[in-house]
Amino acid sequence: MKIDKVLITGITGFVGSHLADYILENHPDVKILGLTRWRSPKDNIEHIIDKITITYGDLT
Repeated sequence: MKIDKVLITGITGFVGSHLADYILENHPDVKILGLTRWRSPKDNIEHIIDKITITYGDLT
């Protein structure tokens, strides 16, 4: 089974942003969907913002 999409919750955080970097480097054909709160700073993902799809929401 080939994975073609990945959802990363908390993509603007330390772990989420590094996971996105890893996936983009090692699996460039995988589409990354990132979930974040609207008020979360985007500093950790500024360099990849054009390569991922961001969705705003809260899991609570």
